[in-house]
Amino acid sequence: MSARLGAILLSLVVVAAPRSASAQPGDPAVAAERFTTGEEAFEAGDFLRAAEAFEAAYAADPQPAALWNAARSFDRAGEHARAATLYQLYVREAPSDAPDRDEATRALVELGRRLGKIEIVAPSSPRLAVDGRPVRGSTVFVNAGTHLVEAEFGAARARREVSVEEGSTKTVLLEEPPATPSPAPPVPPVARTAPEPERRSGVTPWLMAPFLGTTALAGALTIASGVDTLVARGQYLDIPEDERTQRQYDDGKLKQDRTNVMIGVTAGLALVTTSVALFAIDWGKGTVIGVSPGGVRAHGWF
Repeated sequence: MSARLGAILLSLVVVAAPRSASAQPGDPAVAAERFTTGEEAFEAGDFLRAAEAFEAAYAADPQPAALWNAARSFDRAGEHARAATLYQLYVREAPSDAPDRDEATRALVELGRRLGKIEIVAPSSPRLAVDGRPVRGSTVFVNAGTHLVEAEFGAARARREVSVEEGSTKTVLLEEPPATPSPAPPVPPVARTAPEPERRSGVTPWLMAPFLGTTALAGALTIASGVDTLVARGQYLDIPEDERTQRQYDDGKLKQDRTNVMIGVTAGLALVTTSVALFAIDWGKGTVIGVSPGGVRAHGWF
């Protein structure tokens, strides 16, 4: 009887606790019921069922106590990757004076040595999943091996497989797939008089191919460098200030400087490509300004 009364009082305390800043409005009554189910399963030694019940309680009403209990239950059930992910979420969302913050941090560091971590970069995607399981946030701990990372963009979905080793971190960039254009309706043929061949004296448009290719490659490398810099910055900020080293700071500064240089190179290539397209290519009837052996010429198509 006293144990049951204690469980009820603990559930009431969890419901009355203040919400975290990122919590969405939920159902405290449902959360309390699921929290009690988790307690009963934990006392019976059914840790996996307890973890899922505590996680369901957190989904109904995001309270730090439910999150801490879910992480601890997954840890005892042997689901170390899921436990580490929730430990990390607890450390981020729990109040600074939470009684279990230090223990959660120690558990996270210990598990992190035996697990891999995936950082997901998916702009404008509200739904992420790893191996078919929805995830909260953009950082997920996984067992060493190959994993499927997915992001939903409305009706479209982007997927990518990534291999992760113990103690390593992999960054995955997922972008919205391009929309498939609808086929244009057929246009009935119109009888026309064949036009006279146009005489061209400028440089062939094929000259644009290497300029466009080089500019596109520089842009892709700049984006990749920018993502790497953002990930490095996030990892550096996650390290306690008293544990940060000058080498870690210098590595991050080097990545930032590299990204700035690549931005400048890409901008210069884009300017050269645009200049070639405007002044060195004879595009035929569509050309507004062009250069030919006879000098600069300008014409239009009406």
